[in-house]
Amino acid sequence: MRRIDYINHLELKLSSLPHSEVKTILDDINKKFDDGLANGKTEDQIMTELGEPKTLANKYLKKGEAVVEENASPKKSSTAGAVIFVILFNLLVGIPGWIALLCFVLSIVGINVLSALGAVAVFTTAGFWGPFVGTGILLGITLSLAAVAIFAATYFAVKYFCVFLGSYIGWNAKLVKEGF
Repeated sequence: MRRIDYINHLELKLSSLPHSEVKTILDDINKKFDDGLANGKTEDQIMTELGEPKTLANKYLKKGEAVVEENASPKKSSTAGAVIFVILFNLLVGIPGWIALLCFVLSIVGINVLSALGAVAVFTTAGFWGPFVGTGILLGITLSLAAVAIFAATYFAVKYFCVFLGSYIGWNAKLVKEGF
């Protein structure tokens, strides 16, 4: 391990402390390295004297009754900002966007229902079309095929609307829980 690696590990382990306090500690450790190197010691000897970064960090943290975990990670930021962001984002972008998508999906459902009803109406009134019975039957077949095609579009629109809405809600929950 080199000096920079040692300092980086120590900084990571001290991440629960205020930044100014971590900076002061790291400045002291860097001064110990500089003094040791000036007195003819190697970086390895200085690191041996200081001890493992985790052990050294625990000495500094015990003053505040905190202990470094084995795989300590930097402290997460406050989730208050994330909650405010989620609320504002949903009010300004999310909710209007999802309402627009819902209206689109409902319009596809409506078109599907109307196409199916139109096909039924054409077939049930085919006897009244007189000389245009052939045209009526072709219109009924066309509307039936359109209803089937639109039904497929409706299925996928509803399915992916639900999938994306679930993912979006999960993203919101994760952001609120973990912060930025």
